[in-house]
Amino acid sequence: MSVAQDFRAFVQRQQQKAAEEHAIDWNARKQEWLEYLDTLYDDIETYLKEYIQSGAISLKKSQIELNEENIGTYNASRLFIDIGPQQISLTPVGTLLIGTKGRVDVEGSAGSARLLLVDRDLISPRVLFNVEFVKPDGSMSDTLKLGDKTEGQNSDLVWKIATRPPVINFIDLTKETLFEMLMEVSNG
Repeated sequence: MSVAQDFRAFVQRQQQKAAEEHAIDWNARKQEWLEYLDTLYDDIETYLKEYIQSGAISLKKSQIELNEENIGTYNASRLFIDIGPQQISLTPVGTLLIGTKGRVDVEGSAGSARLLLVDRDLISPRVLFNVEFVKPDGSMSDTLKLGDKTEGQNSDLVWKIATRPPVINFIDLTKETLFEMLMEVSNG
């Protein structure tokens, strides 16, 4: 193949990529992400309800400005969990990330953790040249690449705790795993 033919093919691929990007409703993508973020915070408030009502824990939110390619600059909520002298922050990172529909960093005085919005069936990512995901049955899932889900297919997305490398696993976010994560990041 000549350089001219290679260049022609390159130009065609770029035009196709541009047409695909225009087909994505970026505002809807942002709104969906913000709704999942609100759901996460609502779940956390529900898990901590007993402690909030007794005054042992308090929650507060503030706005943080995020900037993502194609979406632009927007505001998202950041959550703070105060437990006595400990303050744990949950800071949204974004939605346009490889292998996930959203990430929230959890930071306390003794460490950090990550919450990822991923497919319900995923138990671990496997990184080769591209990000691939392993389901519990051992089959591979590549359903979370940018823009490959159509409207209404995101109902299987859930928040999971990502363990630290080198072996990363996804742990379902439940009341008990939230408690464990909060103790870990605050040296509880």
